[in-house]
This record gives sequence, C-alpha cells and structure tokens, in this order.
Amino acid sequence: MGVTRRQFTLEFRTDAAHRVIDSGRSVSEVAKELSIAEHLLYKWVRDERRRLEAADATCDRPLTVAERKELTRLRRVSSFRSATVRGRSQVASAASNLRLSSLTHL
Repeated sequence: MGVTRRQFTLEFRTDAAHRVIDSGRSVSEVAKELSIAEHLLYKWVRDERRRLEAADATCDRPLTVAERKELTRLRRVSSFRSATVRGRSQVASAASNLRLSSLTHL
C-alpha cells in the first residue's frame, strides 16, 4: 500500500514561513520543530517573501499574524453559518413539501 502524502493548509504554510521570516531563525531549525521537510519550508518562505514584495510594490500592507488568524477564524464562522443556513432552508423546504402533500390527500 502506498504512503499517503501530508497536505498542509495555506494558513499552516504561511505561519511556518513567517516563523523563519519574522524570527530570523534558520529554515532547518523551524522545519525540524514542525516535523516537515526542509525543501518544503524553503519553498514556502520563498513564496511568502515574493507575496510580501508584491504587496509592497502595490502599496498594500500585508496582514499581520494576528490579522491572518482573525481572518481565518471569521472565514470558519462564515462557512459554518452558511452551512447552517443551507441546512435550515432544506428543512424548511421539506416541511413545506410535507404540508403541501398532506393537503392534497384531503
């Protein structure tokens, strides 16, 4: 049986890259701490630095760590609420169909 590859969220990759960028620690040190391959972290740091440079070029201020965490939290809440609303509308629709079908049997 094959080995399943680990998948990392964008939030994890960005936070890992910022552990190197913001602290000045080495990639190998942070990679060992997070139990990930160094080459992955090198790529994530490179990509994040490019993103930061692009944001500076367009005069957009990049998000702070706290802002990124809050954005992630709000996205989770929004996703949960929209799933809840979808679930409620499906229940309401089913209830409406049930009432209509019971009226037709009279």
